[in-house]
Amino acid sequence: MTGASRGIGRAIAARLAADGFGVAVTGRDGACLDSVVDEIATAGGHAHAVAADLAREGDVEHLVDEVEQHLGQPDVLVNNAGMATLGRVDQTTPAEFRTMIEVNLLGTILMTRAVLPGMVDRGRGHVVAVTSPVARAPRPYLATYSATKAAVNAFHESLRQEVRTQGVRVSVVEVDKVATGFGDRWPTDLHDEAERAWRAGGFKFHGEAVSVADVADVVSFVVDRRSAVALNVVRVQPAIEDPATR
Repeated sequence: MTGASRGIGRAIAARLAADGFGVAVTGRDGACLDSVVDEIATAGGHAHAVAADLAREGDVEHLVDEVEQHLGQPDVLVNNAGMATLGRVDQTTPAEFRTMIEVNLLGTILMTRAVLPGMVDRGRGHVVAVTSPVARAPRPYLATYSATKAAVNAFHESLRQEVRTQGVRVSVVEVDKVATGFGDRWPTDLHDEAERAWRAGGFKFHGEAVSVADVADVVSFVVDRRSAVALNVVRVQPAIEDPATR
């Protein structure tokens, strides 16, 4: 479970542990990961934390070794790690571009590559990607983030075609307007400016945000299907649209 320190990733980790999985949680914040493990243990589940930077091949190799040592070979990989810097392209630094690409895309590719051979050898496994509707409908002020999410979707679609006859399933769970605090660190003035641009561009804002627990329920459902059933793409969003956008 990547990106498990907080938000959607933390909720998915807790839910899969409640479903009976031994869960490996990873992210860059070791203290947050330890609190996830404690929370899961208190609820009667089992988890193991490994802090890692998934853009570093050495960290990924260490992570997989740790997982196999403590939990066995992974049957499910949830690619959830992601981050976004808000701003126009000409206002975003090369370092910010690079970080988004490395976290959102490169880390996902390296992590998948590391666990996939074992899944293929065993003839079973499931790779689940948590993505965003900006992969299909890119937004201004989120150009690089949108590009990485589109690439993540394309990566998993290509992967699905490669392994579909080898017992490995690949699912994309696309989530829209989830109450995660994802953009809490964005400057308020810049967020307001971006939101005006989104509305002017015709992007709809749905009603009350869905919860991270709702997303975790969906991931649990996707993973729990019998092996003959493939849920390739699932979209999670509020059921009622904002009347102001109709």
